[in-house]
Amino acid sequence: MCCREIEEFKLSVCLSSTKSEFLAVYGRRRVGKTYLIRHYFTSKPVIFFNVTGQKDGPIELQLAHFSKALSHAFYQGAALNTPSSWDEAFDALTKAMQTIPKNKKIVLFFDELPWMATPRSGILNALDYYWNQHWSIDKRVKLIVCGSATSWILDNIISNQGGLHNRITQQILLEPFNLANTKQFLRKIGV
Repeated sequence: MCCREIEEFKLSVCLSSTKSEFLAVYGRRRVGKTYLIRHYFTSKPVIFFNVTGQKDGPIELQLAHFSKALSHAFYQGAALNTPSSWDEAFDALTKAMQTIPKNKKIVLFFDELPWMATPRSGILNALDYYWNQHWSIDKRVKLIVCGSATSWILDNIISNQGGLHNRITQQILLEPFNLANTKQFLRKIGV
């Protein structure tokens, strides 16, 4: 991948870290946040858990998507029951991570997290609890939250004043390509 060397360096630091990491990636829509994360981590020898929020999706649908992502990443696509809450979902994720060898890194990618955080969903409270109680003490875990709603990511994750206060270990504000980046990108793809 070209043009995103600084961002890829931050991802490599996150991945090579010997401690748990909590990374926030944000920026306006259609700048390549999801592509950057997927492209970087799917080529690495890690367990890659990726769930994407659905705009205006009810909590039941968000949890069903979570269950499918959990099945794909940890259970070879086996059918799983849909959890009834984010607490139950994160408990299932934590149990699945315990089955992975201790030398295998685990990337948890919550794409479009603001869309999962529907009113009264409880996802932030559950994320707070599971990060602080379980995931932050597991040096294999690299938690990445991403979203196009920049102000939501800034207010609820990066500047959180509750249980996630000061938990971010790395952040990436992904900017659109400038003219030089665009030229480099177009040359790379043969245009």
